[in-house]
Amino acid sequence: MAEKVTGEIMADAELHFDPMPDFTEEDFRNTKKPLLWVLSHASEGEYMVARYSDMVVEAARQYGIFNYRSQYTAFMKVWRKECRTRVENVTAFERQPMELFCGAFEATEEGVYCYSAYDDRVCACPHPILPIRRLVDIDSGEVRLEVAFRRGARWQTVTVDKSTLASAAKIVALSTYGVGVDSENARYLVKYFTEVEHLNYDMIPETASVSRLGWIGDGSFSPYVEGVEFDGDVNYQKAYAAVYAHGDEGAWCEAVGSARRESKIVRLYIAAAFASALVKPCSALPFIVHLWGGSGAGKTVALKVAASVWADPSDDGGYIRTFNATPVGLEMAASFVNSLPLCLDELQIAKDRKNFDDLIYMLTEGVGRVRGAKTGGIQAIRTWRCAVLSTGEMPVAGSSSGAGAVNRIIEIDCKEEKLFSDPRGIISDVSRSYGHAGRKFAELLCEERNLSLAKALQAEYFTELSRNDTTEKQALSASLILTADHLADLWIFHEDESLCVADIAPFLSTKDEVDSNRRALDWLYGWVAENSNAFMRRGDVYVDGGPRGAVYGRITEKGIAIIKTVFERAMADAGYNPAAFLSWAKRGGVLADCGRDHLSVPVRISGSLTRCVVIRPLDNKEAELEIDDIEEGLPI
Repeated sequence: MAEKVTGEIMADAELHFDPMPDFTEEDFRNTKKPLLWVLSHASEGEYMVARYSDMVVEAARQYGIFNYRSQYTAFMKVWRKECRTRVENVTAFERQPMELFCGAFEATEEGVYCYSAYDDRVCACPHPILPIRRLVDIDSGEVRLEVAFRRGARWQTVTVDKSTLASAAKIVALSTYGVGVDSENARYLVKYFTEVEHLNYDMIPETASVSRLGWIGDGSFSPYVEGVEFDGDVNYQKAYAAVYAHGDEGAWCEAVGSARRESKIVRLYIAAAFASALVKPCSALPFIVHLWGGSGAGKTVALKVAASVWADPSDDGGYIRTFNATPVGLEMAASFVNSLPLCLDELQIAKDRKNFDDLIYMLTEGVGRVRGAKTGGIQAIRTWRCAVLSTGEMPVAGSSSGAGAVNRIIEIDCKEEKLFSDPRGIISDVSRSYGHAGRKFAELLCEERNLSLAKALQAEYFTELSRNDTTEKQALSASLILTADHLADLWIFHEDESLCVADIAPFLSTKDEVDSNRRALDWLYGWVAENSNAFMRRGDVYVDGGPRGAVYGRITEKGIAIIKTVFERAMADAGYNPAAFLSWAKRGGVLADCGRDHLSVPVRISGSLTRCVVIRPLDNKEAELEIDDIEEGLPI
């Protein structure tokens, strides 16, 4: 059964045709009058034009002209080509955001159409669509276009890379948003966007865009810049929107000011949040401030209070993140916040300690991984200059962490201290009011005289900190925190007493604590003591009386000889570099004098000579140690 056709079809008898003028044979053979008369009815639609063309063809036959149909077809082809080159052709969509020249394309309520090389009318898009804005990234210079389209009553917009609209293979991705494009009409839609942008380049408004937070090229600070819009990863739109001033500034200052006075740890942590904006202008490297201790100390509360300097600290605000992320995810998050603090909660979620040590270096280097691009070359390298505020129930650096990692971490042990007298109250306060202090701090730093003041203060604090037994990198990070606290007092809290070097010094690592080789030596003495039953004392007997199990070496009063292969395996398993340690140990007099450049000596173990590493005993490190003194009959 045939499907019922709805609607009404107008019969030919009901159509109104204009009478054809009395064209002469001369008109048909030597003029274009009959053809132009047909074209005069173009506004009535293609059907009516076809009917009028039939009328003139039939009239031409009366004069013996039987090829007039081919003349008409050739004439229409030329006419359409001329139409396609006219720039006066404009989009005619209902309630369109703007009117644009569309060149060879017909852009009406029916959609976007054009003519193929074979003069066939083809569809580029079955509904209204046009570009309405150009976004230029201030960092990369990459261009994105905001495209408006309508299917039904409501106009919608989507922002896509310029490269997407320039490729038939990529433009089909717009179908995800509801645009009527597929592999058949993709190339015509690409031509439409290319022609429309070319014809209207100066008419399409251009806006500077940014895909991150923090300092931008002209000395301003995102997001506190007029005329710049966020155009980054859609996953960070929520976090970007969270960075704004909300609530009562006075209420926030009163609540947070009280918390600063109650605890120096909280004050340091809040100062670190402000200090993040100083890292780039002071030419410093990113650093980590890690708050750790038992459950109930108020670490997460402190993180939220610090985050409220800049953004919405609530769990659904999108700004605070956890360590439950891949290295790539953390790299992207650091690149997004850029100059604002990267807030990471719950260190214990990161279970792979070795991998986390790699993250320490990645986060504090401020440069992402170099990755190849699918189209050749390399992808844009992510960078950032910020402070990382983290919390956890354990220290962030392990005993085997490299000196570079320990050097860039300021670890604060909460011990038994309760950081807040009323944690629920302070959370309620900063959830209602936040973001005012960060905005004021950043806007004041954008003024040259204030930035010069910040740099001068940082240099003074750095000089004073460098006199202590700490490393240069630790002193640099601490100087930024002290500078930020000083400026926050001056500009935000209006208090007279700032943190001093003595307040932060207990949380800074000494040079010996940072030195990974010194930590390796301490570990090695402990390892020897732990495995003392595997070391022989005299002859072929073990320390505790009789031979049993593996043999690791000999222990004497003047030296500890460890089989070289055993030593290297144990050091590597513990996460230390045996070659680096031996080089350091020889320079520091920890090894026995092996002569020339040797780092090990032959020692007789159970009757066989084998290469051993010989270190001084812990309780007699200052004693002179000669190989011959280790044990009678022991040396080569």
